[in-house]
Amino acid sequence: MFVYVYKAVYSMLVYLLLCPALFGQSVSSSLRFDTESWDFGRIKESGGSVFHTFNFVNTSSKTLQFGRVSPSCSCVSAIFTQDSFESHEMGEIIVRFNPAGALGKVSRYVDLYAADGTHLVSLSLTADVILERQNIAQPFLYKISNQVSADRDQINIGYIPLGGCASESVSLMNTSSKTVELLVRPRDQSSFLTVHYPAAIAPGKTALVEITFSIPDSPDSYGVKKRLIDFWVNGVPCSFELSTSFICVDRFNEFSTLSPDMIVSPSLVALKKNLINRRFDGHFTIENRGSSDLHIRAVETDPATSVNIYQGDVLHPGESRKVRAKSSLDHFGLFLITDDPSRLLKEIRFKYEDN
Repeated sequence: MFVYVYKAVYSMLVYLLLCPALFGQSVSSSLRFDTESWDFGRIKESGGSVFHTFNFVNTSSKTLQFGRVSPSCSCVSAIFTQDSFESHEMGEIIVRFNPAGALGKVSRYVDLYAADGTHLVSLSLTADVILERQNIAQPFLYKISNQVSADRDQINIGYIPLGGCASESVSLMNTSSKTVELLVRPRDQSSFLTVHYPAAIAPGKTALVEITFSIPDSPDSYGVKKRLIDFWVNGVPCSFELSTSFICVDRFNEFSTLSPDMIVSPSLVALKKNLINRRFDGHFTIENRGSSDLHIRAVETDPATSVNIYQGDVLHPGESRKVRAKSSLDHFGLFLITDDPSRLLKEIRFKYEDN
């Protein structure tokens, strides 16, 4: 009994003496975190997962039990040091981010919920993911033709701000004993994509094809952009295609103290089937808990799907909206691009399960 009382008194003293100075109030009244965001800085795309520990205190008068975890993508996960925390007990949540497949400045987050479904907090992560380029001793695994190979067949630049510019390159190698002529062009005409490449590659030599995206300062530029690039070697078209993509988002003022805070629940929506028209429908709720308007910059989904949220829609602070989606597909995704600096891109997944 004495040990229990001692532990309780000690925890209370730690909470009263240290927490006001060290911990800032979170969105939830049940938790107080030291910080709700973390910047990993520059990390290598091939360097494996990185981790950060978020410290918190259960500020409520009741035992807190964690429930559902909703990450913005499969590259993020949360690890709890224990399932429940007593009143005023301090704890840790370890968040993992796997940068594989991401390039450039990225923003990810994970929403944490209590066992009763109450949203507790959104923990956000940012990083500048860099590609570790291959050297000449490494194999060029992607065959363009019998004479030329490439070190990759995809370029994902990540986020590019409105009016901004970004470049990436692909390494080519002439594996033949003769000089080859090269022609590289975007498959479809694009006002924001330019390609620079050498006209020829000498035997056994390497060369770079540089891809540059220059984004117009126009609202039509927002969203996920994908372009294919075709190759010709010695005048012959090749079946190889280079896939490129980026996401155009807002350019943010880092000194601004006001920002929207978007909460989407749930991130995985269970679809219902209409037996008459055999279509599927489901809904989720989007809420702005921030201090400024939330602007919907772009809405991306399958052409077979219709939703009642549109580019240009605005949610004022404290406003929420039920978003309904209808589709002939039994599973699909919806992407929202917003001006929430912590959630520039949010994916909501829809799935039908026939029980």
